[in-house]
Amino acid sequence: MNKIFIEVDNWEFFLFSIISFSFLTLGITNIDSDWSSTNIFIGILIPIIMLSKIYWFKNYVLVMKRFLYVRISYSKGNLIKISNIKKISFQLNKLIITTKDKRVYIFNVEQISKNELSNLKIFFNQKLNFD
Repeated sequence: MNKIFIEVDNWEFFLFSIISFSFLTLGITNIDSDWSSTNIFIGILIPIIMLSKIYWFKNYVLVMKRFLYVRISYSKGNLIKISNIKKISFQLNKLIITTKDKRVYIFNVEQISKNELSNLKIFFNQKLNFD
């Protein structure tokens, strides 16, 4: 059975953005330095690593301030506005997210363990206030 990686957008992205910007600034302002190209490379590499994190895991849920990103079983992920979500339900090995504009997102969760699904339900109840 597979696990779900659940991530809540937090201070890490902000911190790594500042570090990346610092490396880029150092690399650009000290063009004649021996470390200039290394600093620019590190400044570009950090955001690439941070943004590629959603592809590291087979099952991934990311909760940001205004959006919910869900990707199950390497399928194409869906970005859903949290204020637009009407209902989240689990029925017959499927995660069903219904929005206020009547869009329905269905994710097949039959390969995910029951324990992980219960953790996901608890997470949705606590963080997003959905049943």
